[in-house]
Amino acid sequence: MKLLPIACLAAGLSLAAALSASAEDAPKKITIATEGAYAPWNFTTADGKPDGMEVELARNLCERMKVECTIITQDWDGLIPALTVGKFDVIMASMFITDKRLEVIDFTQPYAIDPSGFAVAKDSPLGALAGSTEKIKLEDEAPATAAIDKIKPLIAGKIVGVQAATANLEFLKKYFDGSVEIREYKTTEQHDLDLAAGRVDAPLHSRPLWRQRWLSRNSQATP
Repeated sequence: MKLLPIACLAAGLSLAAALSASAEDAPKKITIATEGAYAPWNFTTADGKPDGMEVELARNLCERMKVECTIITQDWDGLIPALTVGKFDVIMASMFITDKRLEVIDFTQPYAIDPSGFAVAKDSPLGALAGSTEKIKLEDEAPATAAIDKIKPLIAGKIVGVQAATANLEFLKKYFDGSVEIREYKTTEQHDLDLAAGRVDAPLHSRPLWRQRWLSRNSQATP
């Protein structure tokens, strides 16, 4: 199935750590948690090991800091709760910096930009969603509102899938609540399956994630 993305927001991805951490108390051993289900940023290999761009970056940082690091996977919705009770030291899992998260955890400076977008099936009547590659920066309030207002009538009354406990969910609640049915999923793979089965019209997620999965599916279908 071909997926057609349209950019709708962009935010910096950053390392997150508990607020109580300090440079003076920096440990020599660090446990880093990632989701392990968000390729190409992070994923789990066939033999169960974490991999991906963020995992490679984490290993590189640990080597340069001369710190022994252990990288583990954790369900997305449990990352922040587990961090705050000390299950691990750092989150590196494509986490957007938001005011709500800053209330309980701290972040480094962003290390990447991860624009999100809607995806639809190739034969979907919502194909007009793929007609623009414009990136909407939410901090530019007036242009962002105008662009979002153009999208609303295209998906009015439709079912939009999104991973729970994400900035994408908060975006949908803020700008589309009442105009679409927002359906939450524990993982992005779940709303992918519902998109393929026709149970959801337009999931919202990372454009690099959509691109990675589209390329993967097409390569698997090619002899």
